[in-house]
Amino acid sequence: MSAFLTGVKFTDLYRSLIIIPSSKENARKKRGKREEEEEEEEEEEEEEEEEEEEEEEEEEEEEEEEEEEEEEEEEEEEEEEEEEEEEEEEKKKKKKKKKKKKKKKKKKKKKKKKKKKKKKKKKKKKKKKKKKKKKKKKKKKKKKKKKKKKKKKKKKKKKKKKKKKKKKKKKKKKKKKKKKKKKKKKKKKKKKKKKKKKKKKKKKKKKKKKKKKKKKKKKKKKKKKKKKKKKKKKKKKKKKKKKKKKKKKKKKKKKILNLGFNLQFYT
Repeated sequence: MSAFLTGVKFTDLYRSLIIIPSSKENARKKRGKREEEEEEEEEEEEEEEEEEEEEEEEEEEEEEEEEEEEEEEEEEEEEEEEEEEEEEEEKKKKKKKKKKKKKKKKKKKKKKKKKKKKKKKKKKKKKKKKKKKKKKKKKKKKKKKKKKKKKKKKKKKKKKKKKKKKKKKKKKKKKKKKKKKKKKKKKKKKKKKKKKKKKKKKKKKKKKKKKKKKKKKKKKKKKKKKKKKKKKKKKKKKKKKKKKKKKKKKKKKKKILNLGFNLQFYT
């Protein structure tokens, strides 16, 4: 009723109801197609990006291999340079040692001269001191002599009495000393015999030790010689390998240069 009241026809209203949903579905279908096409395009772009990444990775790997080869060449060159530097350093060290020895000799001579001068000065000072001391001593001696003379007179009397007593005591002491000397001689003889025996034993032990040491030294020398030989062989092998590698690299470089030249010539 509302439609008739507004003056709109029923058929027009019906058409509008049918047309609206059909236009929405068409729009949806178009959107779906667009989305599918966009997804396919994105997938193609992703595949292309992946291929590009793979190509880039391959190029990077090739570059890394080339860099590794260059590093190996550089290492070999560095090793050769180091060997040359070591030889030069050894020469320099020898020269320095010679210079040091010369300097030391000069220093020693200077020190000796200084010491001699100091000794002379000291001797002079000592002589002066001695002279002064001698003078003082002489004065003291004179004083003492006077005193001694007085005392001697008194002592002479006492000495006479003491001498008699001492003579008796000396006789007794001499007898005792003789006995002691005999005993000491016997003891000394015994000790000497023991010492001789000990010395002989020690000598034998020393000889055995020396023999053992000599054997050990010989074994060590043999081992060292073997080690040195092995080291020399290894060094020779390494040098040969290095030379072969260098030759191969030179040949490759020549081939590459020849190919480049030929291509330029033909083009």
